[in-house]
Amino acid sequence: MSIVRRIFRQVSHGIVLSFCGAFSTTTFAEDTVCGDRHWQYHSKDPLGVEEFSCGALVDENSRLGREPGDPRSTDPNSEIHQFFTQSEASGGFLRITVGPAEEAAMGSALFTLMDDVGKILYETRKVQPLKN
Repeated sequence: MSIVRRIFRQVSHGIVLSFCGAFSTTTFAEDTVCGDRHWQYHSKDPLGVEEFSCGALVDENSRLGREPGDPRSTDPNSEIHQFFTQSEASGGFLRITVGPAEEAAMGSALFTLMDDVGKILYETRKVQPLKN
């Protein structure tokens, strides 16, 4: 097994990948990646689960999401913290790069939200200790 594959398996704590039609969810420790929204965002719920949405692939299917606290949103009480949400509706994608961290015995996942031409809109890195 390659070092990258071993790190990927250990860092992810057993990536869970499930498909239901065009919808998929992936879990990286306490992080969730989803593809069922029309906008890109990174948020954290009150239980500490972080969610990354890849958004729509093309501009024609994109729209802006509602902010936490909006009475017409799914979070009217503003319980969700949003680290990032798109400021303009556009297509794009989420790139997740998994590999060794700079720290010894650590692995990392870099979450990068990009627009439809590859411009980086937001990125954050998650680091986890490797298990033996």
